[in-house]
Amino acid sequence: MVPHPLLTALGASEKDGEKGIVLELVEHETRSIPIENESALSDLQSVSQALSSALVADLLRLDIRKDATGATKLVIKTSSNVGFVSINAADGTRCLVRVVPKVGTARMLELGALAGMLPRWSLGGAYVAESLEESLLEWTIAAYEETLRRFLALGGLRNTHQRLTADLKNRVKGRLLVGPWLRNVAKGRPHVVPCQFPSLELDNPLNRVLRWANHVGIFAAHTLKNGNVLAERLRVLDTQFHAVKLQRPDLSASTRNRLAGNQRHYADALKLAEMVISSVHVGSKSGDIRSIAITLDMNKVYELAFFNALRSIKPDASRHEEWIITLSTPKDCPPDRRLIRSTRMIPDVWVPGDETRYPVVIDTKWKRLLYGSSEADDLVSITDTRTVRLRPEDMYQATAYGLEVIHRARANRKPVLGCVTALVYPALQSVPDLSRTIEVSESQVIVTLLAWNLEAPVIAEVGSIWNRLQLSAALPVTA
Repeated sequence: MVPHPLLTALGASEKDGEKGIVLELVEHETRSIPIENESALSDLQSVSQALSSALVADLLRLDIRKDATGATKLVIKTSSNVGFVSINAADGTRCLVRVVPKVGTARMLELGALAGMLPRWSLGGAYVAESLEESLLEWTIAAYEETLRRFLALGGLRNTHQRLTADLKNRVKGRLLVGPWLRNVAKGRPHVVPCQFPSLELDNPLNRVLRWANHVGIFAAHTLKNGNVLAERLRVLDTQFHAVKLQRPDLSASTRNRLAGNQRHYADALKLAEMVISSVHVGSKSGDIRSIAITLDMNKVYELAFFNALRSIKPDASRHEEWIITLSTPKDCPPDRRLIRSTRMIPDVWVPGDETRYPVVIDTKWKRLLYGSSEADDLVSITDTRTVRLRPEDMYQATAYGLEVIHRARANRKPVLGCVTALVYPALQSVPDLSRTIEVSESQVIVTLLAWNLEAPVIAEVGSIWNRLQLSAALPVTA
């Protein structure tokens, strides 16, 4: 197939070993192409349709801008979301949009597992394909198969009370539906009695969600290079759902929030089932997969992975502790004009102080600290010290956290001598720490910038960061 000219200009092409057109980008990447005439503008609709699933999944954004010279440009931009969208068009063509992480697929999956966003996945415990989409799709389906197998072993399918409506002959059960029955009488069928009654049914919404996810997983597994064995395992499990109707469930309201006591073992299986169903869109024809989309927000992955790793080392660390900041008019303000308003500070990680060190506030930043020479090279780097550009808003935030810690301690009559606020940035190599001390009356705020080397083993590297923070936060030795 021939790619659309605008997609080709943006970098889409046919690649060896890939079916259809592939548009591959890196997270936090921007590409732009000039739009030189009105006919090109009219083609934007077809480009938007080709990339519609990627836009809905928030993998990328399209925009039309004018530069300083007045020239019109089409701009495509990615965010912190990584993953893929595979779109199968009605004419049989396929467009794959892939946004790859800066840290590599295997490490991204490891961080996702540590963050709790990929439960029960562990590096080495699942096949990691060369392509991002195969890795994510295979993990999703394999995790569901493993969870479903465990679910069936623990408690299996449960009947639930369902309110049924049925036409009974010469008998009444439950509540008689008077209106429909009178219409039957008028038609000369008084023996047909419409009733509504409760019944224990295996064919219930919970089990339909699981069976549909199984059905979707089987078809999606066949698209994988190593998926036939996985599809067969799911097909074997599907035999236990023979009494459950196979139909697309409604996931608008999560069924996991309404589980009875004897259904608690459904929780994990339903969570993975909803992930499978939302990731793979199956068309009306048997075996027709219209689109597959699996994405992860690297901001959340980075933040949660760091916190969970730190909690394994420092159990009293807490996440997203909310500090209420109150603002009010001056005391001499007239009563009819007095106002009180509040806002919130929510640091990523809070570690209380003790008798040997200051309290520590940590904020994780999945963005650039030292700018590299290209758009893609935007992680912390020690190779080009001339391009150091620290974002001032990060420094303001870190300083405000430290001052608030000191203020709250004094308000509670438990003054502290200082506070360490740490900004943790991603890196692909070891980078020296940077810090600044701000004196506040008899206390001090130590703002520290640290690089988390994502190429190093995760737990050991976070442990190293905590050890360095403890040294920065050590109370001064008094004579």
